[in-house]
Amino acid sequence: KETNRAFSGGKKEAYKLPATQGETTDRLFSFGNQDPADLKQWMTIDEKKTHLSCRLYWMESSQYQDLSRHIQEGVEKFFGAGTTQIRPTGTLFTILSTVSALLKDLVRSFSLAFIVITIIMIILLRSLKLGLIAMVPNLIPIIFILGGMYFVGIPIDMNNILIASISIG
Repeated sequence: KETNRAFSGGKKEAYKLPATQGETTDRLFSFGNQDPADLKQWMTIDEKKTHLSCRLYWMESSQYQDLSRHIQEGVEKFFGAGTTQIRPTGTLFTILSTVSALLKDLVRSFSLAFIVITIIMIILLRSLKLGLIAMVPNLIPIIFILGGMYFVGIPIDMNNILIASISIG
């Protein structure tokens, strides 16, 4: 963006990515000729790959998902959908994928625990109706607590779902 603005005489509105692949190649070539050390910092010598690092403050995992979506939308907007291959790496995306997978597994384990305990209650009480009624006192505290957390704005994370699974058991 800065190189493109410099090519345009420093105009503020030129602080954007070049419109065509040819313009981009020209800008990168000029940028690389100014200081090859800077070029190595941002891309490979063959100009086919680049690397971008960002430092972020610690946030809730749900906010990282929004950030990841925002980055992907920005890449598609500025580089065009399907024209580039983006592979997010690093601690942020490792945490994001790990936490997302754990939350899905915990929700699945809660659901499985609920189903299994419902079946056990039906068998022990020898009645479908009584088995389902017996599950109501188990679900009311969980629904109340998770619903209250939602209305107060507390994000549902791994610990909360784990407590729900333990409570149903």
